[in-house]
Amino acid sequence: MYFHCAREGHKIDAIRRCEKVCFTVWNEGVQKDGDWAYDVISVVVMGRAELVSDSSVAFGKVRELALKYYPTACEAEEEVARSAGRVQVIAVAMDHMTGKLVHEK
Repeated sequence: MYFHCAREGHKIDAIRRCEKVCFTVWNEGVQKDGDWAYDVISVVVMGRAELVSDSSVAFGKVRELALKYYPTACEAEEEVARSAGRVQVIAVAMDHMTGKLVHEK
């Protein structure tokens, strides 16, 4: 799993001190007819983070991300060329992953 962020800051300092990380995501939830509560799905990943130092790997990951979110490949390439030097890519090796469906109340 890969992330990108600024080259300096709290997150980078924390990873340098301790490589252990936990990452959680959840969906917006689905509300069933007649029920005020939502069914929510979440995933928790625990693993070890590493700052990617190989610029060709980092550039490739930033490019993949840009191609996914920019409307055209041309716009993605322009953004990568403009900002890739300011971005830190982080690789997370997953040690454990779990998920659940919760009926929030």
